[in-house]
Amino acid sequence: MKNQFVKQFENNIKFHSSCFDRVIIKDYILKFFSIGVIVNFLKSMGFSKLHKGILRIFTNQINDHIQKEAKKESIPIKWWLSIGGTNGAKLKYVEDNFCKQNKKIKFSNDQVFCILTDKETTQTISSKEVKSLKGLIYNKLYKTRKPVKQYYIYFHDTYLGGPCYLKISSYLPFHCEFYFNGHNFIKQKLD
Repeated sequence: MKNQFVKQFENNIKFHSSCFDRVIIKDYILKFFSIGVIVNFLKSMGFSKLHKGILRIFTNQINDHIQKEAKKESIPIKWWLSIGGTNGAKLKYVEDNFCKQNKKIKFSNDQVFCILTDKETTQTISSKEVKSLKGLIYNKLYKTRKPVKQYYIYFHDTYLGGPCYLKISSYLPFHCEFYFNGHNFIKQKLD
């Protein structure tokens, strides 16, 4: 049975591939891209004012949770810029410092290598104080792009056969991204 993509574009496909090179799956809570839904969500959580401190509560909760779990499992958290990292080299750093040092070890189960944190500009929600024509002051949520702390959780997956990562944004709407290398999957199957 052909998948929908192949059915739709089969007249334009001139090759056959059984493996993707690098796969990135992006995820987000679609409704959190609507200001109205976020306002209703915050009100349902008991918040009547929409100032930056309210949004910060959720950021602090995700930061605290990730740090608590990392500490419990003895997983190192490293700030990417403090280790001299440049953009796009995170995977190489993990491979050199965590995978290659365990080269002789045959990974027989899933394990988290480390968590790298970085600040990246992304679409998010913020709050600003607005004064109405009648002189009333209130807070308004709006969409913006700003630097936000990102967590790259690097791990070995036995089924996918190599280092993968789960990227989690620490600010509403909490974008996520999952990455794996299709070549590692094929190599693992061939081994």
